[in-house]
Amino acid sequence: MYLSFLMGLAGEKMTADERDFIADVRPSGVALYARNLKNFEHVRDLTTSIKRTLGNRTPIFVMEDMRELAKHEATCLGYSYPRQRELMSLYEQSMDLGNRATYLLYWLLGAELEAMGINGTYVRLDLHSPEPDGDNGKDIDILIQLAKHAAMGLRHAGVCPMLVMSPDIKFWLGEYGEYGERVITAPRDVLLERDFYAFSDESLAHMPMALIENYIYENLDPNVPAPCSTAVINDLIRRDMNYKGMLLADNIHEIGYGYLTLEQRISNAVYAGVDWVVCGSESLDTAYAVAECFQYNGHAMKRWESVYASVLAQKVEGNENLIAAEILQYGIIL
Repeated sequence: MYLSFLMGLAGEKMTADERDFIADVRPSGVALYARNLKNFEHVRDLTTSIKRTLGNRTPIFVMEDMRELAKHEATCLGYSYPRQRELMSLYEQSMDLGNRATYLLYWLLGAELEAMGINGTYVRLDLHSPEPDGDNGKDIDILIQLAKHAAMGLRHAGVCPMLVMSPDIKFWLGEYGEYGERVITAPRDVLLERDFYAFSDESLAHMPMALIENYIYENLDPNVPAPCSTAVINDLIRRDMNYKGMLLADNIHEIGYGYLTLEQRISNAVYAGVDWVVCGSESLDTAYAVAECFQYNGHAMKRWESVYASVLAQKVEGNENLIAAEILQYGIIL
């Protein structure tokens, strides 16, 4: 049995205390960030050690997207990946070109991650407008198409895609107040057409996982962060949008969850319908505090095993050098 959360690690190598925590507490899996991704061999040793304790199909996710990995110079990767706007630019030149380039890039990224023992990562839909007072932000239909082909590329590399959405900046009040809440003021109809549209779209409704970030949607549930909100998780995403994939609550330990205590955050998130919570903290004290709020439950792990089995069934062998060469033909510098 496992506790239904993913823990973070402090650095490039697992410490003895972290190893003991994993063996004794048995979290569901591990969340890796750019700070953990500096050296290929270190990452491979890290994932091997984790799987030796928790099992070969343990979820080990990179909680960064292409843009974030490039920004933080995750030197374990052999290629430098483009930002989403470059892919959108290609798509605007030619739909087929944009879709093909996105698929190949994410296949390449997935192959790199899979070789290090990593089996899940982000596909981010970044809705940010270019400027706070700009237009209606990026074209959601283009983003959906790019996300669809990105997810396909990761799947074909044997890596599980995880949907993440960044709200449109024109509707974001920013961090404010005593608890650092991040409030999205968009009207409900705009949220359904943009921020939550992917959950109802046939192209992405079957994306196996989604990460819910800790924003408060003022016109959905004015006082409760989305990962802890029954109105957002159960009523909107699960019931109205009929989303069947796994849901993760982002960094449950961080500021931005309002007045809720850690225990309240976790109990509310689980009650709302979240499968796993993420605690990406570098501190083991924080990980222990999160662990104390859980009871052992194998339901989410069974769901993950089914999801991962379906991803592995779609894995396609490919030649990295040939794929990289084709990407270069599209004018993308790797």
